[in-house]
Amino acid sequence: MKFYHVLLVTAVTFLSSADNVQSAIDSGQVQVSTEHTSLSRHPTTNDNIRSLRTVEADDDGTSEERGLEFVSKIGSYFKNNYNVSKWAAKGKSEDYVKEKLGMTGLQGERLKSHPKYKYFESFVIQEEAHRLNRWLAQNVTPYDAWLKLGFARADDLAAIKDTNDFRIYKRYVTEFDNRALHNFVAAGIPVPVSSGASNIEMIARATVLGIDKRSKFYAKMALGLDKLTEAEMVGHSNFVYYKYYLGVFEDAGKNKRTKAT
Repeated sequence: MKFYHVLLVTAVTFLSSADNVQSAIDSGQVQVSTEHTSLSRHPTTNDNIRSLRTVEADDDGTSEERGLEFVSKIGSYFKNNYNVSKWAAKGKSEDYVKEKLGMTGLQGERLKSHPKYKYFESFVIQEEAHRLNRWLAQNVTPYDAWLKLGFARADDLAAIKDTNDFRIYKRYVTEFDNRALHNFVAAGIPVPVSSGASNIEMIARATVLGIDKRSKFYAKMALGLDKLTEAEMVGHSNFVYYKYYLGVFEDAGKNKRTKAT
């Protein structure tokens, strides 16, 4: 027990700097205790002493190997997690991270079966969160996010709605609306309205408003219709998207009631 306690203390001491763990092990800086306390009350002969020393030596060697392997695994685990968090915060590309993790060129099942895939997966999740937070901090509009995600030439929502980039778009729009609604309620800040957005992006925008079941009041603000009279709103170019929002909103409500029954 003392042996593994020493190893654990040693590991925790070095984890404050993940890069030092492996180098410390390789250079022999990690010290482990090999002291034993005899509990035998029986007289021992010279042969017994020699035999006991042999067993102790063998046990010490095996325990030390297991201990160093244990510390090495801990060091590798924390070092990889530290690195992927650092790369995610810096906005490194997936190809960059694959290269660093020894996964260059891997795709599909070959990628998922790699021993370090869990670190790559962690990077992807963290990088996405950092990216969306940066966009929010920079007041990136939904249409700007649409362009950043490579949808400038998109003209068919059905063709992209199941892609990972569209999932990210929906996630960002939801967070954008959450913040915009909070700012409006808390400080009266007007809800930003994208200008010059493409027809397909406006349909996507209205779709997310409906899926998220935003209120009609908020949907009108998001589409720039909130200050118009009924007649003015019907004649506005964005009214078609408001009707699209209503359709999705109603469908979402029907689906929810159907699941409930």
